[in-house]
Amino acid sequence: MSDQHDDVALQARLSEGLSTLADRAPHDPDLLGTVRGRVGRRRRRSTVLVTVAAVGAVFGVAWGAVVVRHPDPPAGPASSGRAPGSYSCPASTPVGVLPPWARSGFSDPRPTMPHVLGDEGRIVAIVFGEPLTAPESADHANKVLWVARAGFGPLTITARPAPGATPTVVELPSPGPSYLDLPTPGCWRLELSWDDETDAMNIRVDAP
Repeated sequence: MSDQHDDVALQARLSEGLSTLADRAPHDPDLLGTVRGRVGRRRRRSTVLVTVAAVGAVFGVAWGAVVVRHPDPPAGPASSGRAPGSYSCPASTPVGVLPPWARSGFSDPRPTMPHVLGDEGRIVAIVFGEPLTAPESADHANKVLWVARAGFGPLTITARPAPGATPTVVELPSPGPSYLDLPTPGCWRLELSWDDETDAMNIRVDAP
């Protein structure tokens, strides 16, 4: 009975917080309904994760906090004497119609946005801060909305500017709004993992 009471209280506080957050998120006027739908599909596991993300958003900003780690490079010489080659990206982030499963919250039934789809089609990076820059541009932030086709859990992004390079690791509470601040311009290879899902993509970062 105590657990049920705590759950009801938590949902009430979460609903109040998400209603406040929805006012600050013009891309999703029904943010509370969207999150409720996800919670309903994967209730026990998702509720805790949604609460963490929502509390951070309500008491911080609408775009989620990011934990960035720069692991130490591996000890010993590289396996090849040549410098690793760089990855390849388009000249700019492609602009096109979002996949049907990534359109929730947009008023246009076929929203067109700069975005990068994962190699396996399991996640999309919708780039609100186009172009992404390193360092961050003075006139806009590096805002990216991550939308997963399935699964909901902590999102880990391992980013490398070239094969074998020391990675930059970005940790988020879940797929959703975030900042993507990578240390240098170039074409970055992102390996993404969340819940039981994985995907990868190349994403371009320009100089400001």
